[in-house]
Amino acid sequence: MRLLIVEDNQKMARFLQQGLQEAGYRTQWAADLSSAREKIAVEEFDLVLLDLMLPDGHGLSICREVRRSSITLPILVLSALSTIDEKVAALDAGADGHRIASGAGPKSESMFGRWTSQVRAT
Repeated sequence: MRLLIVEDNQKMARFLQQGLQEAGYRTQWAADLSSAREKIAVEEFDLVLLDLMLPDGHGLSICREVRRSSITLPILVLSALSTIDEKVAALDAGADGHRIASGAGPKSESMFGRWTSQVRAT
């Protein structure tokens, strides 16, 4: 399974990449929307793990773009934004799911387990 991680926080991106690669997934990283758009346009992915707050815009814009295109691509939002309104906005924009990301640290191992379960279910 090939995953695109769209995350501007390098520490979080490395954490996700390492864990996913150890679990047998192939990953690529995009630090901003522009890079993510380029990668999605030329490469095939099985899933996008998407942060919302990116340096060049809001992650939901890429959700909307993908859904308007002919690309069939599951998108899982991983964000520190956890209000009901944020979750509803992500689903309305075309995300297939929303999980809370809190950064790499002691509690991250259990969160990572939940994310990989979502990846497998998608």
